[in-house]
Amino acid sequence: MRALEAAEARIRRATDAAAEQALFREALASADAAIRLRAVGCLFRLQDVWAQGAPKPAWAVAELCRVLAGDPDDFVRRDAALALGKIGDAAAVPALIEALGDEDYDCRENSLCALVALAGDEAPLPADASDPVDAAARAGILAWWAAKR
Repeated sequence: MRALEAAEARIRRATDAAAEQALFREALASADAAIRLRAVGCLFRLQDVWAQGAPKPAWAVAELCRVLAGDPDDFVRRDAALALGKIGDAAAVPALIEALGDEDYDCRENSLCALVALAGDEAPLPADASDPVDAAARAGILAWWAAKR
């Protein structure tokens, strides 16, 4: 896991991005959920670097979307949704909308929060905030996204 923190530090210094991508991809594909969770956490924390004007790496968003869609661990999916919301890239919207149907309530809730963060003031908030999978809420979010394309 120290390799992930070292990779995070190198990304902060903007060095050798290709090598860091490979390391994060490997960690996100690990059989060990703790390693996958640590990798997602590193990507979450790196958002502050990207917020300072560094380009948001498409590979990170794509990898987090893949994790959100199919990681077997609820905690990893939950944190992937949070990271996607914090990174704030619209490329994550389809994966976040799909995650509104996740079997894990907290993953659904984190996905909704991420979508609201991406939508800003235009966010179509659900009528029943206790159920982010509410059909009306999902329809509102899908309509918002269709209008944004």
